[in-house]
Amino acid sequence: MIKQYELVLMFSVEQNDVSAEKGVAEKAKKYKVKVVTLDKWGVKTLAYPIKKQTKAYYLRYLLEAEPADILEFEKAVRMDETVIRYLMVNYQVKKLKKEAKIKK
Repeated sequence: MIKQYELVLMFSVEQNDVSAEKGVAEKAKKYKVKVVTLDKWGVKTLAYPIKKQTKAYYLRYLLEAEPADILEFEKAVRMDETVIRYLMVNYQVKKLKKEAKIKK
């Protein structure tokens, strides 16, 4: 069953934004993950230094994939040395929690 996931990536500002997007697109294709949307958040100042970086380039993806494929994709993202930090969440769970808070 295909599920939706939200992925936020932080790249070093030395990393070219085009190469960052291209790297994620190649990984997505390799692991059969469909990129639904891509939001470029741009360069942001970090609250505290991470890996000696004070600024990072942010990308937000909405993805669709089988759970087994997304696990392999996440492993590849985790091993990528150009990624400073990442966060991946199941989009349906996030959406349901948000709707539950609104109904209260």
